Amino acid sequence: ENLQLKTMATDTQRETEEEYTKFKQGDIVEVVGLSATPQFNGKRAKIVGLFMVDTKRWPIEILDATQEKIAVKTANIKLSPSLCATDPSLKLKFPQNRIRRSGLECLVESGIGL
Repeated sequence: ENLQLKTMATDTQRETEEEYTKFKQGDIVEVVGLSATPQFNGKRAKIVGLFMVDTKRWPIEILDATQEKIAVKTANIKLSPSLCATDPSLKLKFPQNRIRRSGLECLVESGIGL
């Protein structure tokens, strides 16, 4: 019985670690699958704090005029496609470079593939 409890605790700890490392503060995400507050589904948000282990939720700020702050489960957010990677003006200016997102900024990395 003790072995079974220990295994259950280990599984729970592993699940929490996986959730904790899936995103990081500053990531831009899309809200999905909320049933209690469906008005946020499809909205882009920024992760504004660390994963809260006690509630197993991420603090996010909705990126619209309301700038509402809510806490959501890992299952209710997904990484949003980078606006940097799809911005044609950046691709035209820097065709040989990789452009990536860091928080809300676009960073240009030179020398990629040379």
